[in-house]
Amino acid sequence: MSDWITIQTFIYPHEGSIAQTKLESAGIESFLQDELTTQVISGYSNALGGARLQVQRNRFEEARKILVNGGFLKDETIHILNSKDYDDKTICPFCQSENIDSMEKPHALSLLLYYLSKFVLVFKPVDHCNDCKKQWKYKK
Repeated sequence: MSDWITIQTFIYPHEGSIAQTKLESAGIESFLQDELTTQVISGYSNALGGARLQVQRNRFEEARKILVNGGFLKDETIHILNSKDYDDKTICPFCQSENIDSMEKPHALSLLLYYLSKFVLVFKPVDHCNDCKKQWKYKK
């Protein structure tokens, strides 16, 4: 028997069915765990963790790339770029789009200190491209 792993969870099972169809069209076997329970008793969706899209462990990376490219899964990788290599920081370094945003993400140590002592959070800026969906920050 194959080893199955959750690749993504969905509050609404119909969203998971669409992602499942995308994977199956690429030849990757998948199934939605707790799909029927979350459809029949929608209040249980959050308690169960939603409908979980499962793929075989050995096909996980391939399935993740398909879901990221299809817009079903967000790529959380933050690329670290050398600021000296990029003159124009108003465009995406990957696709050269001008449709970028700067997001503030909390530093992990700041979160720990906040929860332990209600200390002020320190945020690190992260740039995000709305076209290619990549995230990056510049090191000095």
